[in-house]
Amino acid sequence: MPTRTHKFPSSQPLRPFASISQPLKSSVSAKPVKLIEPPKNFKTTFVLNLTQEEFSRHD
Repeated sequence: MPTRTHKFPSSQPLRPFASISQPLKSSVSAKPVKLIEPPKNFKTTFVLNLTQEEFSRHD
């Protein structure tokens, strides 16, 4: 069988979000990481209704 030439370059692995790319336990002076969780009384799914700007905001 002849070898195929690929039309697309090989893909690169995706990087995690900047907020979770660092370990959760960092130095003592760093702010704690804010985790996004569903409401406690919600048993199924929930919609995270944030814009990209709101989601990437650093408090």
